Amino acid sequence: MAKKKTYKPKTKSSSVNEPLLTYGNKRITFFNSFEEQEKDNYSWLASLNPEQHLYYATQLIKRVFANELKANPTIGNKIKFD
Repeated sequence: MAKKKTYKPKTKSSSVNEPLLTYGNKRITFFNSFEEQEKDNYSWLASLNPEQHLYYATQLIKRVFANELKANPTIGNKIKFD
């Protein structure tokens, strides 16, 4: 009679290759629905003061237009209203 082979799990742990991110209060929250997630996001946005809103908006603009700002550094010094 043939011997049974037993399964041995690999001891090598796998690692996730993600960039270093800072999560709000160092906690990751899982939501049951998109509506619940949006409600939580809106309540977080409502808790910010105007200076924080401007800071986050500026950081977003710098990330989105990083290539344009790198090519023409003085473009960020102008505000044009139409």
